[in-house]
Amino acid sequence: MAKDPIIHYDLLGEEITLGKYAASFNGNSLSLFVIDKINPKMVTLRRRNSQKTVLRYPYDVIILENEKVMLKLLKD
Repeated sequence: MAKDPIIHYDLLGEEITLGKYAASFNGNSLSLFVIDKINPKMVTLRRRNSQKTVLRYPYDVIILENEKVMLKLLKD
């Protein structure tokens, strides 16, 4: 029997999918992450400049629009 796909929603109700950019807490600040893997209870996030990953609950993540992310990356 095939497994049902795992669907999570972020803090604002948008569906979390692989490869999208997301903002989440990192210590006392917000950081930019890429959705790396979707687990049954949590989401694996990867920092865009490194291979380190962190686990976050879906309600601790906010999906960002690609246009806004590109402007931020080009600005830095």
